[in-house]
Amino acid sequence: MQPAAPAAAAGSGDTVQPACKVESCECSNLQWFITGWEKSSGRYFNAFRSLKGQDAITKALSGSPGQFLLLFFGLQTSVFMVIHMHQLLMDTRYVKTASTPQPHEPLTLRVVRVIDFLVCLVWSSFLLSLFLRLRRKEISSIDGRRLLLASFRYGIFAYTLGTFVDFAQCHFQAEGIGSHCNGFNCAQTALVLACSALVGEYKPDVFWAVCFLGQGLYRLIWALREERPTVIKVSISTTSAVLILLSIALYAEEIVYWKVAKSKRQEEEMNVTVDEGVLADASTSSYTHTHREPQAAWMDAQKRIPKDAMGLATLDEADREGEGGEGEEEEEEEEEEE
Repeated sequence: MQPAAPAAAAGSGDTVQPACKVESCECSNLQWFITGWEKSSGRYFNAFRSLKGQDAITKALSGSPGQFLLLFFGLQTSVFMVIHMHQLLMDTRYVKTASTPQPHEPLTLRVVRVIDFLVCLVWSSFLLSLFLRLRRKEISSIDGRRLLLASFRYGIFAYTLGTFVDFAQCHFQAEGIGSHCNGFNCAQTALVLACSALVGEYKPDVFWAVCFLGQGLYRLIWALREERPTVIKVSISTTSAVLILLSIALYAEEIVYWKVAKSKRQEEEMNVTVDEGVLADASTSSYTHTHREPQAAWMDAQKRIPKDAMGLATLDEADREGEGGEGEEEEEEEEEEE
């Protein structure tokens, strides 16, 4: 009978051990998932944080976030280069009349179309080459910041030149400046680039957010302002929505923290108000107790004590009657003597 116990113990051990293995396997899988999620979320949060701060441009360009943003903007500029190249092959390359989107007679090449194509070609090539040089560690992030802001200045100069050329062509080679022939497009682009360059020089902590928001709004207006093919409208509108959402997502953490801090401040103010009310009530009640409680207690005691309690009221009345009786006897004696 004794050997049966070890066998049973062994059997019980055999039945419990697989369960332990399965449980440990499930726990390890869950722990691996949680750990992986924390690492990935932490990596994304760190990427967003690198796009903010006093040295946001240099910090972003030193790592993957800023470098891949350069790649993204370079590809987007390449898309616009293809669109402008397509416009050079159509009737849109000619100067239009002031009131209608029809080419003006005689046909004259609109110089701003060539400027748009060349600027997009040069800038996309520059952004892509800057991305490759930063990834290969050929230049430092400080040099990358300097070159990036310099490209903004060159873009401002090019689009300012295009503004004056377009105004001159519409004024002298067409029917005048109107809704379809003007230099407002180049002027708006130069203004957006100027704002981005100033922010990059003097307020780098919001540089990337301004770039995302400015590019997104510019692309959305560009797609909706004129008649475009449906494919171009959808693609440009999608990229503009992504850019605007990125600019908002950069400060989503600050917005959440601000909301939480605001709710905490409101709770603290409510607690302080309640504490002040309690203190005011306590001070008022102590004042009334210290100054009015003895008098009120004495009056209540007088009301509760009956007049004949302990015979005090009867003795008082007897004393008064005795005093009155003695007074009457003295008066009678005085009358008899007279």
